[in-house]
Amino acid sequence: MKFEYSSEQQEQLFEDIFRGSITPNALPVELYESISAYLLNGLDKGYGKIAIEYEVKSKALKKALSNNIYRFSGAKTFQQTYEMSLILSDKPKFKVFKENAQQIFDTYNKTYLETEYITAKGQGYSSKKWLKIDSDKKLFPYLKRVGVRDKNQSEICRPLDGIILPVDHPFWKGAGAILSHWRCRCIFEQIDKYEEPNITSDALLTEAERLADEKGLQKMFKQNPAITGNVFDKSHPYFIVPKKYKKELENNFNLAIPNSAK
Repeated sequence: MKFEYSSEQQEQLFEDIFRGSITPNALPVELYESISAYLLNGLDKGYGKIAIEYEVKSKALKKALSNNIYRFSGAKTFQQTYEMSLILSDKPKFKVFKENAQQIFDTYNKTYLETEYITAKGQGYSSKKWLKIDSDKKLFPYLKRVGVRDKNQSEICRPLDGIILPVDHPFWKGAGAILSHWRCRCIFEQIDKYEEPNITSDALLTEAERLADEKGLQKMFKQNPAITGNVFDKSHPYFIVPKKYKKELENNFNLAIPNSAK
C-alpha cells in the first residue's frame, strides 16, 4: 500500500493553512485519515492472522494498538500543521510559504513516514509473537534475543544480542523489547524447559543495558507493545506539544477515532 495524498490535496492543504482555514486548532482531516490508514496497513501486515487460541487476547490487543496508531497520526498531523503555521509569522508571500511548507510536508510524509510504517509493521509482528510466547511459557520458559550479525547490525542491538532470560523477566518489558530502534531486525528465540540455557547474569545484563543506552537506545523503544498496547510510545516527539495544546492532544485534536479502535 502506498501513502495516498495527492499533489492536488497538498496544494489545497497549503492554501488552507495560508488562508487560515486550517490551523493547529483545526487540523486537516483528510491528511490525518491518509496517515492513519497507511500506518494501520503496516500494523495489519505485521500482525497478520492470529491463532484461534489467542483470539480473545488478540482482539483486545489489536484494538489498543490501532487506537495508538490513530493517536500517533493525530499528533503527527498536528506537528506538521503547527510547523507550517509558524512560517506565517514572517508574513511571506504564498510562493515562499508553499516552498517551505512543501519541505515540511515531505519530511513528515516521505522521510519519516516510511520508517514509521516499517515500525508499525514490526511492532504488529512482535505483538502477535508475544501472545504466543506468553501462552507457551510453561513449555518454553526462556527467551533469547537474537540479532542479525552482519555489517549493518546496530550498535544499540550489539550488546543486547544473545541475552537469555526467563519469559517473565522485566527485561523483556523494557530494554529487551523486540524493536530497539527504527528498522530493528532482532527476533526472539524460544527455549524449551528441557534445555539448560546459560542464563545471563545480573551483572552482564546491567552492563548490556548500560551500553545500549550509551549507544542511543531511546525511551520510546523501551516498551513491549503487546504489554503496553502502544506501537509508538508516548515519549515520541510527536506527543510533545506546547502547553496550550495539551488538552487537544488528550482529545486527539478532535480527530475521530473509529469505534472499532476505541
